[in-house]
Amino acid sequence: MGTEALSFDEVIVDTLIPPPHKSYEEEMALRVLPKLQPPYRKSAQLYVSCFDKLYLLLAERDQKSWNAPYMTRYLHEDRTIAFNFIISLELAGFMKRTVKQHPTNNKYKIAHYTPTPLLLGIMTSGKAPESLTQPVFEGEEFPAIVVRRGIAQDVYKGVVKGISQTMFEVNHFITPLLKLNPEYDKDVKGHRATQAAAHILDRKFRFGYFLDSRGRIYVTATNGINTQGADFEKAMCLPTFRERLSPQGFLNLLGRADTQCGDPTLTTLPLEAKPAAYAAVAASASIDTGWLAWEEPYVGIAACQLIKQYINNPEEPINAFVERDGKCSGLQHWSALLRTDAITNRLGMEIEPAEDGMDIYEYVAARWKEILPDEYKEYGVRKSAKKPVMTFAYSATRQSAMEYIADLYKQLDRSVAFKLGSSLFDMSNKILEPMVEGVDWLKECVSIISAKGHTDIQWVTPDGFIARQSKYKTEYTVTRVKIKGKAHEVTCKDPILVDGKPIPNVRKAQLSIGPNIIHSLDATHLRMVAARLEMMGIPAIWVHDSFAVHANYIDILDKVIRQEFIAMYSKDIMNEIRDYWMEFYKVDLPEAPKLGNWCVDKIEFCPKFFS
Repeated sequence: MGTEALSFDEVIVDTLIPPPHKSYEEEMALRVLPKLQPPYRKSAQLYVSCFDKLYLLLAERDQKSWNAPYMTRYLHEDRTIAFNFIISLELAGFMKRTVKQHPTNNKYKIAHYTPTPLLLGIMTSGKAPESLTQPVFEGEEFPAIVVRRGIAQDVYKGVVKGISQTMFEVNHFITPLLKLNPEYDKDVKGHRATQAAAHILDRKFRFGYFLDSRGRIYVTATNGINTQGADFEKAMCLPTFRERLSPQGFLNLLGRADTQCGDPTLTTLPLEAKPAAYAAVAASASIDTGWLAWEEPYVGIAACQLIKQYINNPEEPINAFVERDGKCSGLQHWSALLRTDAITNRLGMEIEPAEDGMDIYEYVAARWKEILPDEYKEYGVRKSAKKPVMTFAYSATRQSAMEYIADLYKQLDRSVAFKLGSSLFDMSNKILEPMVEGVDWLKECVSIISAKGHTDIQWVTPDGFIARQSKYKTEYTVTRVKIKGKAHEVTCKDPILVDGKPIPNVRKAQLSIGPNIIHSLDATHLRMVAARLEMMGIPAIWVHDSFAVHANYIDILDKVIRQEFIAMYSKDIMNEIRDYWMEFYKVDLPEAPKLGNWCVDKIEFCPKFFS
């Protein structure tokens, strides 16, 4: 374990004279840099938002640099946020580092940091580099689509280029409503979105994309308006494609409002009364703010506004897009992968749903409620079970379930919340036990491959994308930091190298392989659906495991989603992965789990598969 001492005496920039009109970025920079401490509790989000998504900047660094991947992690450490922020600024090109020998102690070195012209420009002009913060405006050259921290390849480029063709505009109906949120003054992202709307105005734009090592698609823009972002960020993105709503399209739009509202005083109204009720909510949105309590308030109020537009002029073409979301898509993929019917009737994967009508979240909650003591039965509800069940496919842990319940019900004593979360985790695992066989098989295969010295494990998805995960052992280095006279110690992780090569971390590789394969299959399904819709000329919006098209084309989207899922899982993917690994890594692997009796073809007749 090594040590290094750092000093930040030259970081403070107090000679800058701010211009009379300061932008939000400039104001934040002037507040943050001299103090070297976050003004808000949401420290990581502040820095990520204000300085052009340092996550993305770091991800673009030289992949051979062992330190770069860890810098993003440090942004979340409250005690050492100042030190980590400066390091991140350096990696992003905002700060320059010069290292000198300590004047009195030869064991230590001193690192001096000074702002680069890039950061000085942001602080004095309030303008961040356009290419880092903004989407691609109409007429601008589209950036290259790349795989970050994965294997360079071209198989995906045609599909992603098609996805990127959807043109957007800012939903200016939403912008003034952001300030109605009681947390707006403390919400950096809200400020960013407001500023972005003022910058974009009426210009049309597209989003650039990149893929991660598993093939999941992410938006590159970091301007605070994002189809993959928070509720209000998505609500501010309106596709420019407009069409007059058909009667069925209007019903689809009403259904969208029901889903995103979740208010029974509206969702249970007779069908003929709903349009006027939703339109009235939109008309009074700035006065009556009850809609802020909805499940997805800003996306929901945006749907209400579209309903209001339609009522005012049914002949007017409008940009009413409706989304389709998987019913716990991770478990849907696991069920199809193993062809097990253990819970398919609760995932929209059977023609007839479960007799009790409960989805998988409600079912787990109900079973859990049965074993809860009387004084805690009130917590046996769907929202309690949703996250622990949803994340099962992605290697959820007992600890994560315990912390989730503690965060969800802050009124509970933490020890009580942890006990409840632990019992919920046990119940979830009991119900989802049929999936465990597949998880364990993957772990065994990874153990065998890692034993051969491989830190990188790759596989080929059904559409030909080569996905990869990298897990290696690390050691810790303690760095002693002195910030404005106050001493800190920061623990940094570095890889353990033997003959210049990292050592496989078998445990982490085992825990990660299941989630990463499921993520890669989720991404594959999205690309396959995207390719079909592009061939049909239907504009769409894409967010990992959800899809959105104009309300008039929902029936087509539903059909394509089901057809492509069937096409993907008509293959024996588990054995294809096994065969690839045996050939690529030259190892013998155990037989893949025996497939169950569930038939993927029935998905074609399952209307609730995506909803």
